[in-house]
Amino acid sequence: MRTPFLAFVAALAVVTFATTGAPRAQEQHWLFMTHAAFYADRTQQSIDPQVFVRDASAPAGPDAQNIAHAAAYRPANLASDDRTSALFNANGRALGFNLGKWLGAAGTVDSAAAGTGDRLHFGFVALKESGHYSLFSLTPGTGTLVPLDGTGTSNTFVTTPLGTADLYVTTPYHLSAADRIFLVYNSDGGDHATQPGTSGLDSHAQMVMRIRLI
Repeated sequence: MRTPFLAFVAALAVVTFATTGAPRAQEQHWLFMTHAAFYADRTQQSIDPQVFVRDASAPAGPDAQNIAHAAAYRPANLASDDRTSALFNANGRALGFNLGKWLGAAGTVDSAAAGTGDRLHFGFVALKESGHYSLFSLTPGTGTLVPLDGTGTSNTFVTTPLGTADLYVTTPYHLSAADRIFLVYNSDGGDHATQPGTSGLDSHAQMVMRIRLI
């Protein structure tokens, strides 16, 4: 079920781009921030609800973002969990990396107007090696994550064996202050091109477009 993640992103305050909805005359540059930092800032909870650590004392049940998880697992805590802690999905399946790796990812975007939309050049480092990722956009108030390219044909990618990626995506409209971009890791190895998978199980938001200019 995809409802918990969509409900969460719809309720978040706007992360503002440094542009308006009008076509831009020159290229602009943006940064991503980790979803964990974004969530902590918006909710004042120092956790990452998208990934889990093993904790024998944790009961089963829904937790942050209403994601149900198995007993003995809980959302990763940014303040108290060691960065070497192994990460799992909500059912306790190992993701193959630790918290430090998850939080260490970084990404940049170069954006320029291209016809009726924007031509975005993405550069990512320190992602999951040979990992499957998707890019989605969300306009607050809609409650819906949509493929960044509008069709789901060019918004997915697989990282290199070093965990890097370099790709272009053209949006069907000019990004405005009401839009933001989510980078989603697909832990099941699928593309998830047209819509996210099940949050916390096979779909994990790792980064969100950051508001400040480089």
